[in-house]
Amino acid sequence: MLLFLLLLCLLCFLCLFSPASTSELCFHSSCNGDFQTIQFPFRIENQQPKLCGYPGFDLTCPSTGQPLLHLPSSGDFTVQYIDYENQEILVNDPNKCLPRKILSLELSGSPFHATNSEDFTFFNCSWSDPIPSEFNLNPIYCLSGLSYAVFASPSSFVNEILSSSCVAMKTVSVPYSWSFSTDLTNDLRLGWKKPNCRRCESHGGICGLAPNSTDQIQCKHSAQPRHGMLPLLPLPPPPFSAFNILQKNPPCK
Repeated sequence: MLLFLLLLCLLCFLCLFSPASTSELCFHSSCNGDFQTIQFPFRIENQQPKLCGYPGFDLTCPSTGQPLLHLPSSGDFTVQYIDYENQEILVNDPNKCLPRKILSLELSGSPFHATNSEDFTFFNCSWSDPIPSEFNLNPIYCLSGLSYAVFASPSSFVNEILSSSCVAMKTVSVPYSWSFSTDLTNDLRLGWKKPNCRRCESHGGICGLAPNSTDQIQCKHSAQPRHGMLPLLPLPPPPFSAFNILQKNPPCK
C-alpha cells in the first residue's frame, strides 16, 4: 500500500511539471490591443508555435502594430479584419498603393481565393485630355505621373471611356469587398476553404490542429470564454479502486 501511494505521489509530481500541452501554448494573441485577437488557423510568428496555426496562415507584427499576411506570389498585405465564422479576410496594401498590388496579384501558392471578383481594366491617359466627368472615375495618384494619369474601370465600360489619349494597360480580376471605389483603394476580400472550421466556429467551438498532425483539424467545445488561454482537456478520473484509497488516505499533503 505504501509503495502504491509513493508511485501515485510521483505521478502527481510529473503531471505538475510536465511540458505544456498544445492548448496551453496556443493562446489567442494580437499585435496590439486595438486589433482583434488572432486565433487558428492564423498564428503570429515569434509569438505562437507553428502547431498553433495552419500552413500558409502565418502573420507577422510590424512596428505599426497591424498584422501582415504574406502571399507567396504577391508580397505582404495589411490585415484589416478576419471573419473566422465565414472564413474571410480583408486585406490592403501597407504602402498605401493597393492598385499597384492588384496589377500583380496572384493567389496561387496560397490557401486563399477571391470570394467575389470583377474584371477591371487599367488605362493610361494624358492629363491634357481628361476623361469626361460623367464616368465618375478618380485618378489613381500613386500610379500617375506629371504628364499622365492612370485610371481603372470595370472592363465592361472601357470601350466607352477610352479616348484617343488613353491607352489600355492591363485587365485584372479584382477580389473586391462588399463595395469598391473607382481608384481601387477599398480592401480586398479573400476567403479560404481549408481548413474548414465553419461548423466548429458557428457552434462556439475552438478549432485547432489534431494531435501529431500538421493538416488535420479537431473541434473542442468548452463553456469557457473564447479569449485568453484555450481550455485544457480534463484528465480522466483514476481507477475506481485507487479513487477509494485516495478518499481514505489523501496523498501528497
